[in-house]
Order: sequence, then structure tokens, then C-alpha cells
Amino acid sequence: MPRNSVRVVCQVLIFVLGIALLIAALTAQGTSRIDNIVQIDRGYENIEGRLNALGAKIQRAEVC
Repeated sequence: MPRNSVRVVCQVLIFVLGIALLIAALTAQGTSRIDNIVQIDRGYENIEGRLNALGAKIQRAEVC
């Protein structure tokens, strides 16, 4: 397998794992916090807007 193919597969897995973490947080009771959401942002444009439109309550917190 060419080295570039491995990189693409790894990136796809990171995106999938990031969204899996977000789904787990949505299904948990109470408030969840996810740090370092760079991979989710890279893989899913305006994900919080889309999920909020479906009834989720997602807020981005400012990092100091």
C-alpha cells in the first residue's frame, strides 16, 4: 500500500473517531465537554449548526 494511502486512511479514521466522540457526548446525560476539536472541524463543516438544527444543544466555548 502506498504511503499516501495510509495517511488518507488514518485521517478518515480520525474524523470518524471525532464524530463518534461527539455522538457519545450528545447521548450522555448532563453536560459534556470535548477539547481539541480540530479534527471534527476539519472533517465536518458547521457540525454544531447542523446538529443544533436537529435539536442538539451545542455551544463552542472560548478557550483562554
